[in-house]
Amino acid sequence: MTKKQLTIPKLKKKKKRTRRQKANKDLWDLCKEYIRLTQPNICYTCGATGLAKSNWHTGHGINKGKLPVEFQYDVRNLRSQCYNCNVNLGGDSQVFIAKLEREKDGLKFLKEACRKMDGRWEIKFIPINKKLTGIDATIFLEKQIKILEKKIKDYEKNNIQR
Repeated sequence: MTKKQLTIPKLKKKKKRTRRQKANKDLWDLCKEYIRLTQPNICYTCGATGLAKSNWHTGHGINKGKLPVEFQYDVRNLRSQCYNCNVNLGGDSQVFIAKLEREKDGLKFLKEACRKMDGRWEIKFIPINKKLTGIDATIFLEKQIKILEKKIKDYEKNNIQR
């Protein structure tokens, strides 16, 4: 007769975030905070009202992953969205971008980050020697964190109501 051995699963060590990963997360958290402070809790694309908690998302007009680092966290490309529009409809970018085009800051963002071809906004090509990469991109993100922290602080200090 053999005794059953009790095996204790090893705990996985939590990987330490790199400086760049931390900057990305911190900046995204600040972007969400800024949008919730400055935008109404109404879905930008469908108009659903009363957004709260897990139904209040921060959506992108132009997909963040496709943008160069300089534009990934640009608040001119971010708006309040409901879960359905942001997740189920993939951001509903056609409606989102059409609305951005009608706003001064939204249009300015589109013109800086993209070019219009055949009625569609395409991300501008940036030569590899002009792209922010590595430590330069990390430093850029960390500077953006400081800028956005100041914007949030100024907004709260001025107590501007929505």
